[in-house]
Amino acid sequence: MLIKFNHYLSKIIYKFIVILFFLIVSYNFASATTRLISMNIHCLNDNWRFRTEEILNKFIELKPEVVSLQEVCIDRKSGENQIEFINNYLLSRGYPLIAIESQYTHQAWGQYDEYLVIFTSKKITHINKGYLPQSLLQRAFLSFLIEGTWYINTHLEYRNIDIQIRRDQLDFLSRQFEWWPHVLMGDFNSSPKSFEQQLLHDKKYFPFFPDNTFIGTFESFDTQIDGFWFDPKMTSKIKNIQGYAFLKEQYENKHLSDHLAVFVNYEWR
Repeated sequence: MLIKFNHYLSKIIYKFIVILFFLIVSYNFASATTRLISMNIHCLNDNWRFRTEEILNKFIELKPEVVSLQEVCIDRKSGENQIEFINNYLLSRGYPLIAIESQYTHQAWGQYDEYLVIFTSKKITHINKGYLPQSLLQRAFLSFLIEGTWYINTHLEYRNIDIQIRRDQLDFLSRQFEWWPHVLMGDFNSSPKSFEQQLLHDKKYFPFFPDNTFIGTFESFDTQIDGFWFDPKMTSKIKNIQGYAFLKEQYENKHLSDHLAVFVNYEWR
């Protein structure tokens, strides 16, 4: 009787080990896909309602989970509110908006209140936002914690200002989120080849800047300034990554912004 019991117990243990093995393998090889977009949308300038509609239409088509926007504005005098417009337009076009958040930065063009904006179709568990150090124009950051990962939107100090300031701002952000997997995204006003961004290379972040994105006449500058930095904890999980700059088309001989949008689609486990 004892022999039969031991045999039965051995079969149970064997089945348990097999099931546990397949659970571990499935966990290690299970993957998910995340789509992110970042764009500087040039405030309330140049027929902003038309521009914003066209930009959002393309975003909705790409079905991103997280979108970070820079230079989103409100005109207190006229009542024009680009943040409210974006919220209402997304809902009216069926984008599964779960959360949208803004962070004031500074007064732009002498008349607009400028903000960072981030929105998502995923459930968020926390919001973290504030101002960057040594900022002459009161630059800021804005972030969502989603499924254990921070998605951080920022707009660094303008490129003609001392590069050490941007380096300090990047150092601040990397330290602020160093204990969590995170993605830094936005308008960095410098390229991943610039001195200030070498700090992130040194910290083993992975840069994804798919193209030159600033549409302007600054020929002496590298204009690959909008993109994504994945911290080492994120990089270790990424299996495949693809992306590109888009909205390169012109409408009536004008682009939709003075920046192109950047899209990244990555598979991770």
